[in-house]
Amino acid sequence: MCLRWEAAGNGKAWVIFMKYNGLTDKEVEASREKYGSNEIPDSEPTTFWEEFKETFSDPMIRILLAIAALMIAMFCFGYAEIYEPLGTIVAVLIVAFVSAKTGVASDTKYRELKDSTKKDQCKVHRNGLVTVIDVDDVVVGDKILLQSGDKIPADGVLVSGSLRVDNSALNGEAEECKKTETEESFQLPEDITGDTFVDAHSLFRGAVVFDGEGILDVRKVGLKTMMGKMAEEMQEDEPDSPLKVKLAKLSGQISTFGILLFPQAGYPHILPSAPRKSSKMSSKRYRWQS
Repeated sequence: MCLRWEAAGNGKAWVIFMKYNGLTDKEVEASREKYGSNEIPDSEPTTFWEEFKETFSDPMIRILLAIAALMIAMFCFGYAEIYEPLGTIVAVLIVAFVSAKTGVASDTKYRELKDSTKKDQCKVHRNGLVTVIDVDDVVVGDKILLQSGDKIPADGVLVSGSLRVDNSALNGEAEECKKTETEESFQLPEDITGDTFVDAHSLFRGAVVFDGEGILDVRKVGLKTMMGKMAEEMQEDEPDSPLKVKLAKLSGQISTFGILLFPQAGYPHILPSAPRKSSKMSSKRYRWQS
């Protein structure tokens, strides 16, 4: 879209010329069927049973259960009281129940809040007009009008205008990155690296336009965008913290120690035997008779 000062009636006026007609409704449906939707699906709702089981993957819980198992084995051989391991197990079950209940409630509230929040929108050239649509409705081949303050809705190439964008949502760097227009034949790189974010023509979903105006030619949508791949990886695998890794290692060591100790519990010559009350009484009787 551009403005030109031209004759209009008896004088002159600014006249709007549409440089891009955009896709037709039929082309939009064909593109969506071929390349998919721009929607990034959310993770599956959390269930109580999943949250309950997840509690037992915590290293601290495993340590407590390992200690409880060790104390039960010692009780079987008369070296511990049963109420201590039973109390530990009951406490763990209470923690698991409360954690699962809290996790399900938090997930439900998050989804309710997300559903009530207005979806992101963008301006797109379609059927010869500039139309405002939901970001999820963007398809490959769309020509998106980007202006200052807009969030880029999909991965693509700047084919008109110039922009300064913020890629901090993608690479953590808040420094403004300048983008200039290129030919529509320019190919968006398949392998995205740190240098790709700051090249002269590529634009990525999630980045924010600082300044300028331009037209984005959409090349990738949905889970095929860089933002979509990042979201998918976060849903599939959540890395453990260093503390959790160390606690998991400690839990394994305690379990190993318990396994090594259990066989020895059956051998009186290895573990000191508890004094028997009957032997003391017989000893006292022997001394009294003598």
